[in-house]
Amino acid sequence: MQPAAEDRTDVTQSKRTTEAEVTLDEAAGGGPRVYRFSGEWRNVTAPDAAQKLEKLAKNGGAGGEVNLDGVTAMDTAGAWLIRRFMEKSGAGEGGLTLSG
Repeated sequence: MQPAAEDRTDVTQSKRTTEAEVTLDEAAGGGPRVYRFSGEWRNVTAPDAAQKLEKLAKNGGAGGEVNLDGVTAMDTAGAWLIRRFMEKSGAGEGGLTLSG
């Protein structure tokens, strides 16, 4: 016997994944850059997130901050992507610091 339609819970709706995002805030006058990370940095979001980070890393090198205040979930895949981004982007003068 199946439960009535109103008694069933759609499991897929309760496990929605928030896309991994990163935005770049550049201070006026050439100040330090702030990379603001948000959403879920997990295995399921890693392929799209890796592409976003590759584009940003190509323009890196000015030092700045990686801010994780907006990150809602992270697993080892997400942590690895962020670490790799910091290595590539912070290779220039000043490096990158981590906050959040």
